[in-house]
Order: sequence, then C-alpha cells, then structure tokens
Amino acid sequence: MHTNSRTVMLIFSIFLVFFCLLDSRVSAATQACSPITNVAANVVFNGKICSPAAFTSGADSIINGNITAVAAITLGANSKVLGSMSAGAAITTGAGSSVTGNINSGAAITLGAYSQISGSAMSAIGSITYGLGASVGYSGAGDCVAITNVAAGVVLNRNICSAAAVTIGADATVNGNIVAVSAITLGANAVVNGYMEAGAAITLGANSLVSGYITAGAAITLGANSYVAGTAVSDIGVITFGAGAVIGSAGFPPPATVGVCTTTVTGTGQIICNNYGSAATVVTLTGNGIVVVNNNGQVMTVTETGDGNVNIDNFSNAAFTVTNTGHGDVHVSNTNTAVTVVTHTGDGATNIQAGGAIALALTYTGPDPFTYP
Repeated sequence: MHTNSRTVMLIFSIFLVFFCLLDSRVSAATQACSPITNVAANVVFNGKICSPAAFTSGADSIINGNITAVAAITLGANSKVLGSMSAGAAITTGAGSSVTGNINSGAAITLGAYSQISGSAMSAIGSITYGLGASVGYSGAGDCVAITNVAAGVVLNRNICSAAAVTIGADATVNGNIVAVSAITLGANAVVNGYMEAGAAITLGANSLVSGYITAGAAITLGANSYVAGTAVSDIGVITFGAGAVIGSAGFPPPATVGVCTTTVTGTGQIICNNYGSAATVVTLTGNGIVVVNNNGQVMTVTETGDGNVNIDNFSNAAFTVTNTGHGDVHVSNTNTAVTVVTHTGDGATNIQAGGAIALALTYTGPDPFTYP
C-alpha cells in the first residue's frame, strides 16, 4: 500500500508539471504580439502585431488580430484587419480596405475610397479625411457618407449626405438617396435609385434617371430624355425640360410645375405648366411633344414650330403672343382683354376661345383651319 501511494503521487506530480507547462505555452501563445513592421501583399497573418516603428500591410492582405504601432499604420488596397488599430502617428487605409474594430491615431487619419471602419475613428489632432464612399461606423441601410462626388462608371451602394455640392459622374449608379446643402449634378446616363434633395440647383444629364422625387432650392434642369419617377419641386418654380425629359410615371402625363414657366420642348415629352407667379410664361415647342399650360402669370409667349400640340388656358391680364409655324395644333382659351398676337404660318390648326372682348392681331398664311368664335 505504501509503495502504491508513492507511485500515485509520482504520477500526479508528473501530470501537474505537464499541465503547468502546457498552460504557460498556451498563455504565451495567447498573449503573443509579433514585433513586425510589414505584412506582404496577399498574405494572411494570424496574431497580434506590435510594431516598434511604422507598420505597412500590402494590398489584399488579411490580418487576424489587432495592430499597434509606435509610428504610422498604412493599409494597402483591399486589405482587411479583423481587429482594432492604434498608431502613434498617422493612419492611412487604402481603397477598399476594412477594419472590423476601432482605430486610434496620434496624427491624421486618411480613409481611402470605399474603405470601411466598422468601429470608431479617433484622431488626436481631429483630422479625418474621407475618400469617395469611405465610412466609419456600422454600414446599415440608414447610413450616409459625406462625399461630394461619385466617379464616372462607379456603383455606390450608400446614401450620400454632403455639406457642399454633389456631382455624380457619367454612367455612375447610386443605390441610395442624395441630400446636399448645395447643388446636385448628374452626368449623362447616371442612375439614382432613391430621392434627391438639394439646397441649390439640380441638373440631370442626358438619359439620366432618378427613381424617387427631387426637390431643389433653385432651378431644376432636366437633360434630354432624362426621367424622374417621382415628383419634382423647385423652390423658385423653375423647371426646364430637355427633349424627351419626363417627370412622373412613364404611362401618365408628368405632374404640374408651379411657378415660372420657361419651357422649351424639342422632343416627344409632355409638359404641364401651372403658372401662378408674377413672371412671364414662355413656351417653345419645336418637337412633337404636348404642352398644357394654365397661365395666371404675366406676359405669355407660345411658339410652336414642330408637330406637337399646345393647349393653353390663359387667365393672365397681360399680353399673349402665339406663333404657330409648324405642323402641330395650338388651342387657346384666353380670358384677358389685352392684345392677343397670333401668327399662324404652318399647316397646323390654331383654335382660340375668348371669354370676353379682346384685341386680336392675326397673321395667318397656313393651309389649315383657323377658328376664332
């Protein structure tokens, strides 16, 4: 029995020593921090990094751990850090790079295009520069990035909130809303799958598209064949349509614009203009579109040189001038007593209805009927 007891104690002692050694090795591995200054491109590094100088990761590298550097930290394009970063100097993240934790810098922070910091970003000197599409914090459906432009051909899956103007390049796509303190400009063929709100003007390039509404603090200019699926509101009442530009559902006439009507139609688009302001209404139709005008404003001038139709309800007391030199028809309901000047030299029909006695100056050389009750 005595011999057996000694044997058991010996075995237990050996096991205890082995366990302690194993535990110390595991603890050492867990607490290990590699004093390296570089991870090469395309390399996957597992572990913490504590650099005694600056640290640089190559493009497309992956680091599974935190990074601490005495000096600067620089991440290459599309590199990933599954952890946090702390630098004694500047932090720079390459385009498309990501950090799942927080970053803290003793100097400036520069975030490359579309780089993402899931946690917080703290600069000791308060300097953080955002590249195009870069973001800090959780990137959910309600986030917005403070950028001023999206380059041509780029697809951005974020909302944009700019303290200045925003420019979307040709053929670019923004899957989100755009809100800008100043103007918003879309390049040709650009697409915004959302709404736009601008403190100044909004300009849509040719063939561009907005799936929601647009509101502008100044004028709205719609390029040729551009399309706004929702409503369009200009705070100063100025909306200019390019050839074939459309507001509202493609299957219905666009909603009315309220305010000044200065309109030129050279394509197949339709315009409804309700002018209740004090400015002149000027309509020029050189294409085969349709113009419907409810004019309560001042002097009204309508020129029709194309194949389209112009329908006018004029409630203004100011002078009214109609020129029809094209193939289209002009229909006018005029209630004022000022001089109405009609020039009809094309082969379209001109029809004028007057609710009271008006002075009429008529030039008519076209082959089609001219009707004046």
